Amino acid sequence: MKTIVEKATEYDFKHLELVDFCDIPEPGPKKWVWFEQVPEKEVTLLFGLPGTGKSALALCLGMHVACGLPAFLGQNIGTGSNVLCIDAEMDRDIFKHRGELVKNKLDKVVPNGSLLYCRVNDYLLGTKCGEEGLCPLGCWN
Repeated sequence: MKTIVEKATEYDFKHLELVDFCDIPEPGPKKWVWFEQVPEKEVTLLFGLPGTGKSALALCLGMHVACGLPAFLGQNIGTGSNVLCIDAEMDRDIFKHRGELVKNKLDKVVPNGSLLYCRVNDYLLGTKCGEEGLCPLGCWN
């Protein structure tokens, strides 16, 4: 059975650098948006099997950040900021539907331009989503 690195190197990822986790030096201090898992002004990748809640988590956290709410799931989050959700499974209509449900539950207005959505098509990934575990599913900036 191939490792994820072996699978990843089969794809034409000339613009990506694959580095072994153990070879990465300790990072310097960072500002965090949420729970020392989502760094401020950085991209965050959520990955897993389809249907496990990645997009729902990304959308809920993004909505909280975009609306300037002070906490998410009991943890302090950074103050209001622009959010970009990049998704490889959920289409725009479902994103809008789920976003409206979250927004209405929060009883907040999402500031114009503060929560953006981008669908990554399968042809950009070089694989069907979920097959190889290589799909970008949530990005935060």
